[in-house]
Amino acid sequence: MKTMKAIKAIVVSCLFFAVTQSAVAEQTVRLTNGEWQPYMSEHVPHLGMGSHIVTEAFALVDVQVEYGFVPWKRAFDVAKKGTWDGTVGWSYNDERGQSFFFTDPVFPSIFGFFHLKDSTFDWNAMEDLKDTKIGATMEYSYGDDFDTAFTHHPNLVDSTDQHLLLTKANPDSERLSELCNQGLQQLKESGRYDEIIADALAGKYAKPK
Repeated sequence: MKTMKAIKAIVVSCLFFAVTQSAVAEQTVRLTNGEWQPYMSEHVPHLGMGSHIVTEAFALVDVQVEYGFVPWKRAFDVAKKGTWDGTVGWSYNDERGQSFFFTDPVFPSIFGFFHLKDSTFDWNAMEDLKDTKIGATMEYSYGDDFDTAFTHHPNLVDSTDQHLLLTKANPDSERLSELCNQGLQQLKESGRYDEIIADALAGKYAKPK
């Protein structure tokens, strides 16, 4: 009788372990994205370089990723409310830090000025720009004709780390942030992170023509 009870206990323990492991392996995190090629876009390979890094980092810790592409303001708001678990591609500031856990940097972004090739443009300090009309967008190219006509100035405005934000409205977010950081570290140690960055610089996350 004791032998049968011992066998039943072992079977129950094995089943519990199998179910637990399955639940961990099948966990999914739902993240919002906006259009910002080549970093994030539903129209490019792997949904963009930033999305690809996040997906592979989470995969290393047995977490799947589901992405939803919406306008940027909505991407932020629905993640903040906890309707979605988080949002990809944001720099740190104190206000965002009140509502989100920030992962380690996912990728760097650089900001610069583009101008017509046949125009004279130079600057070194922000005060040099006081009489200059400046337009900016976070989302897309204006097409081949525009890209051909414009060039960029070598002086950069800024270089900023972009993070994955996980909402504090979700009690599991701090753990997910730590898991993402573990995955990012593994990606970097394996050399895979540098491969993805190199692919981005080579244009492999560009929109197919």
